[in-house]
Amino acid sequence: MTRVAVIAHRGKTLGGGLPELRRVLEERGVTDVFWREVGKSRFAPTEVRKALARKVDLVFVWDKKMAAQFGELTAKDWFAKKPQLRRDDPNAKAFAWPTGY
Repeated sequence: MTRVAVIAHRGKTLGGGLPELRRVLEERGVTDVFWREVGKSRFAPTEVRKALARKVDLVFVWDKKMAAQFGELTAKDWFAKKPQLRRDDPNAKAFAWPTGY
């Protein structure tokens, strides 16, 4: 089973919001989710590091500033996770990939 983490700013919404994301994940059988909601984006890096320490396969980031927190990953961690992130987002809707990689 895919290990999933959700790092979300509780004040932001997209589509049906976080309740819809929970529902969709549950409908697809994803029940063991590392779910963290933060009140300020500055707290996201800590939660991203916790998620990666749990060896998750997929991280949903629910805020533009939080997505930028992936920039704080070490190059080794980023490149280790990048192939899986590309498979999870083949149309590059969630992440912008640097060209040439």
